[in-house]
Amino acid sequence: MTSSANPNPSSRAGRWSRFVHSWISPLLKKSYKQGTLHLHDLYDLLPALESTNLTEKLEINWLNEVKHSNGNPNLIRATLKSIGWGPLLTGLMLIPTELTKFAQPILLTLLMGYFDLCPTISTPYAWILAVATSIAALTNSLIYHKFSSMLKKREIIRCAFRLFLDCIQTLLSHTYISVTFLMMYGTMWSLGIHFDTRFFALASCMLGYMRLSIIDFFTFAVRHLVHFLAARKRIQTFLLLDESERDNRLLSISMMDIVSNRHTEGQEILEEKPTIVKSIKTPPRVLCNLEQARWDPTGTFSLKNIVFDAHPGDLICVIGPVGAGKSSLLQTLTGEITTFDGKVRLYGSFCYVPQEPWIFSSSIKNNILFGNEYDPKLFQRVISVTALDSDLNDLSHGINTLVGDQGIMLSGGQKARVNLARALYRDADIYLLDDPLSAVDVKVSKHIFDQSIKNYLHNKICILVTHQIQFLQDATKIIVLNQGEMVAMGTYEELISTSTSFARLLEDINQHEHEQEIENEKVTVIKRLSEVNSMISENGNQEDDGKPLPINIETKQEGIVKWNVYISYIRAGIGLTLGLTIMLVVYCGQQAFAITSNWWLAEWSNDEGHRHRVYDNCTIANDPKVDRIRSMSENEWNEHRNQRFYIFCGIVTGLFSVTLLRVVITEFICLNAGRILHNKMFQRLIRCPIHFFDMNPIGRILNRFTKDVATMDDNLPLTVFDFLNCLFLVFGTIALVGILNPFSFIPAALAAFAMLLLRARFAHCLRDLKRIEGVTRSPVYSQLSSTINGLKVIRSYHAEHICSREFLHNLDDNTRVNYLLLTIHRWAGIRFDWISLSFIVAVTLLAMIARFT
Repeated sequence: MTSSANPNPSSRAGRWSRFVHSWISPLLKKSYKQGTLHLHDLYDLLPALESTNLTEKLEINWLNEVKHSNGNPNLIRATLKSIGWGPLLTGLMLIPTELTKFAQPILLTLLMGYFDLCPTISTPYAWILAVATSIAALTNSLIYHKFSSMLKKREIIRCAFRLFLDCIQTLLSHTYISVTFLMMYGTMWSLGIHFDTRFFALASCMLGYMRLSIIDFFTFAVRHLVHFLAARKRIQTFLLLDESERDNRLLSISMMDIVSNRHTEGQEILEEKPTIVKSIKTPPRVLCNLEQARWDPTGTFSLKNIVFDAHPGDLICVIGPVGAGKSSLLQTLTGEITTFDGKVRLYGSFCYVPQEPWIFSSSIKNNILFGNEYDPKLFQRVISVTALDSDLNDLSHGINTLVGDQGIMLSGGQKARVNLARALYRDADIYLLDDPLSAVDVKVSKHIFDQSIKNYLHNKICILVTHQIQFLQDATKIIVLNQGEMVAMGTYEELISTSTSFARLLEDINQHEHEQEIENEKVTVIKRLSEVNSMISENGNQEDDGKPLPINIETKQEGIVKWNVYISYIRAGIGLTLGLTIMLVVYCGQQAFAITSNWWLAEWSNDEGHRHRVYDNCTIANDPKVDRIRSMSENEWNEHRNQRFYIFCGIVTGLFSVTLLRVVITEFICLNAGRILHNKMFQRLIRCPIHFFDMNPIGRILNRFTKDVATMDDNLPLTVFDFLNCLFLVFGTIALVGILNPFSFIPAALAAFAMLLLRARFAHCLRDLKRIEGVTRSPVYSQLSSTINGLKVIRSYHAEHICSREFLHNLDDNTRVNYLLLTIHRWAGIRFDWISLSFIVAVTLLAMIARFT
């Protein structure tokens, strides 16, 4: 569940409210009154849409699929079992939608018979057809939006649009009807087949629906199908990789036993699963009889001939030159490296402290607790033995100080001590410490060794990788590694007296540590962190209330999108004046050609009707045009038809050329603007001070360069096409209808006013939700990046469920925003359709009244 306590009203809304999405109206009112929305204002995610439930279902079904598929599992089958057959059954809703789509042009064609010079239908029948047309349009609108809402809610994979295919689709989409008419009418013209206005209207509507199905929906489906199949293959291949068995090894008081045959070239690797033995009476112990272990079966480096035994109270120091395999030994004990020959047994729980500290973006307190309950006394003791108390006292917010992404606000020594404190607070039986003393100075190093390792862990099994030779005398055993092999083992006195190579190794380590200390003298330990936190505290004017200071909370823009944003985009693409001029010319030209082609076809169809229709029992007012057409000889009529056809060919050619030019120019402007803005953003980023990276997690930066840039490159050109095309199409259609029937300007003005009011009502909320969606997306990237970096620590602490829960929480926050975005789109779409339907009804009514009078 998300952290909010704002129940979703759709769960208790009535059927009609859910059908038309009116349950979201209170959120729209709240956004309009407040002027902005925040994450805590949004409704909670419905339980059926929570990531935890969906993930568990999919995981169970996938495991069953792997188990019962005889080696050929299918991810699609497992997915359908998880989400049910609802998405496929939802497709049945398209049947009445398509039926109403095809019914509308047929009804309109029949209705047009009432407006002929000699009406072919009666007035009552015309009114019935007008009402039926309106009902069909209303039914289509309601069912389509319900279908779209149900389908999108179950959407699993969403793919990006590819630029080249979009150019082709846009070009075909805007010229399809005219080009098809050219071929169809050209064929009829060449065969001498006549047609009339009703045929033209019916064909125009049918071709429009075919354009949506073939050019838009079909290409959309093909693109998504290709990307879906590729994604399914990659995901399924990943899911079929061998699963880790580490969860069982991390159980307290357990034994991990890895046994495998020796791997030789040409032989198959036979690996047994870890044997787990639980016994409450079994004391903690480490048994290692390692003959060979390596990361990769084909790799050259391997650990070999390492044998030792450890009991509670033992301190085993592992030393050796750089690259000797010290860290690899600890990772073999944790199970990160596969053992091919030998046995490794761990009795009891263990904690692993890596050489590279892992800190996640939260407070110091949360980094140490790492999901455990807070015990003030234990916490304070751990802070004291790791020498963090003085550092925390210098911080404005103490243990509640946020450390930033990957602990960017901490020095190397502080991160190492927080990493160690996390392990000590967990109170495990076995501690695997990978050189935690290398990042601190000599004084702090001695304090940590005396207080943490010797005192705090005196009754634990401690295996310490170190280069600090001054602490070797306190070890119960010393293991010397060289090139992955154990060359010596014993106490400090035994090795000094029996091994000359051990003495030389100590000299080499001492020289290396001396050089490292000279480099570390340049680093200030606490000053930078203290100054940054003090500055944030002063600027924020916040009191220390025991809560983490939200220094890395991502903010969002408020209010309308300013015009300078659009101006900057156009200026980056081609220049403001030139860009506006060119786009105005090509879009006006394209719309002019489109309207002209329709008008010319209508005139041609009227001529055909006047020429071949027989007017019986009908009084027709004197019409010079009708008389002229009917009085033409066959040669004159054929010449007239040829003229109509050739001019129409020229109009369609011009339409195709202008549309192609419009596509190329718009894509060029959008691509060029995206490239320039991306380069500017990257240049600004690399010139940012270090303080900027301290304050912003890596996920937030990646969000800008991945999702946001992809939206600018892929979705924005399509949005520009659709917006400008609809804008000029609406203006052109209103102008054409108004010229034919001036009274139509009245309902057109009322419809425009109603749409503007509707837009004003939901635009604030939609804009804020888009911004919040971008803000909630960043933590998903940050969480994923942080989890991958700390995977070894997470596994050793048996904390997969903690990271998974946090990731799903962030994902649910983003999902609930997307769900509300989807709902608002459907809410607005239904109401815009109602306004459009009212406009159509009003125009039809005016036409009926005008014809009747």
